[in-house]
Amino acid sequence: MAEGVDCEALCVRLGLERPTPRGSFVNPAAKVARATLRCTPQSKDFGSSFEDHLTGAWGGPVELWMHLKGEDVEAFAMLGIAQLMGLVPGLDDGTAPEARQPVDWIADRAQALAADAGQRAILLGWLADRGIPEKVAYRAIEAGTLGLNDYRNPRFEAGAMHHGGDALAAIVRHPWDGRVVAVDLHYLNPETNGGLATAGHGDRGGALWCLDWKAVDKAKKVIVVATAPGLQDLSTCTSPPRAHRC
Repeated sequence: MAEGVDCEALCVRLGLERPTPRGSFVNPAAKVARATLRCTPQSKDFGSSFEDHLTGAWGGPVELWMHLKGEDVEAFAMLGIAQLMGLVPGLDDGTAPEARQPVDWIADRAQALAADAGQRAILLGWLADRGIPEKVAYRAIEAGTLGLNDYRNPRFEAGAMHHGGDALAAIVRHPWDGRVVAVDLHYLNPETNGGLATAGHGDRGGALWCLDWKAVDKAKKVIVVATAPGLQDLSTCTSPPRAHRC
């Protein structure tokens, strides 16, 4: 939701100074008084974007928020935008919505990408190279425990640490109520992320990543492995399953 926000509308809501009605905005973090931040509306092929001619920074609404606020974590930027623009959905009974955590937005994005055929193919191809068939991946996607993260930090060039890139997103859910407690990232090409192969968001509080918690009640044996890809390897080796894997 945050990524669909118009950059110009975001600047207005943030109260940025705009010398002319349709012109550029002044970046309050810059030490110059002239307007250097230009916003471009969404087009048929591209989403809304911005460019700061003073610093060279550019991107969409999430990157705009990070640029203006000095934020380094994408999830916090998405959460800030959602709260400012009123994108946090309310409950059906009219009560106030529960505060969403950054891991919720990361998980939402990961599942949305997994639902896109083109993006899903990237994830499935990476898993297939490791001998994991589509049926195992689809089971996890349908259970809401597997997705794809494609965030790239514009502050770091490709190949630098913390740049990011395509990553398998293992969505860790609480075994009792299914809420998201953490998201573990396994980068498909660690070289683009400065050699860092993994990253994590959230406080799991001891919770394990499980492909499908609902199947645990029927399991006679539970096997615990170190990583989500390792679990999917095991799921493939033991198909049809005689035990449930966590």
